[in-house]
Amino acid sequence: RDYLGSEGAFFARGGSIRVETDPPGGFEFNVDGELIGCGPADFSAIPRALDVIVGPGYVPDPLERPPRPSGHLLGLAADSNGRGS
Repeated sequence: RDYLGSEGAFFARGGSIRVETDPPGGFEFNVDGELIGCGPADFSAIPRALDVIVGPGYVPDPLERPPRPSGHLLGLAADSNGRGS
């Protein structure tokens, strides 16, 4: 989370988020390395969408919620227009 020291950067949690820029369209978004266009962009969490396997030395980030008993974490989804699905 070294980006948190950057001007205008912050950390938040939620089931869905909307990202807007000022001025509108002033930032090009990329998701998993693919450019998806300029904002605004909507993202939503998909429960149990991602299986994560970690080694025995894994230490979770204390700012994160504890893993679910099933071992699944949340994934984010967005369509090609940056809109959540």
